[in-house]
Amino acid sequence: AGAGVELQQSAVEAIGERADSEAVPLLKKIARSHPRRDVRQEALEKLAERPDQMPFLLEIVNDRGESIELRRNAIEAVAETDSSDVMPALKRLLDSVNNRELKEEVIDRIADSGDRPGAIAFLIGIAQNHGDTDVRKSAVEALGDMNDERAIDALSQAYDSTPDEATKN
Repeated sequence: AGAGVELQQSAVEAIGERADSEAVPLLKKIARSHPRRDVRQEALEKLAERPDQMPFLLEIVNDRGESIELRRNAIEAVAETDSSDVMPALKRLLDSVNNRELKEEVIDRIADSGDRPGAIAFLIGIAQNHGDTDVRKSAVEALGDMNDERAIDALSQAYDSTPDEATKN
């Protein structure tokens, strides 16, 4: 089965390299319906190389009929899209996804973004103000994992000003 999967993934990669109009609908079909998760993930990665496909990726993330794993892969693909819309899209996803695992994935992708100051400011806001204690804790953990002095300073300030003991612990 391993060689067959590799062949399928290589085929998806080759389709993704095509510039013609047939490549995108085929990648979307594979992303939505292929029986193998890893082949679907490859299709999502190829779609992420096309910034104009972000709406489709967001559609998958928000599709509650899809598996959590595929939705997580779609969040990764959104984060990897070469577009100035990535950070705003991730911020919107934090509110729109309904699953704690997916919220954690969004927070991790925000923390990993190239906009460190923007990510730190946003995550501090989440750590201090989000309505879900688990989401606040995820934001604090992501800030701690950033290995950025600005994040540590912001965490320290947030800790001093946070009355919520559950977030502090």
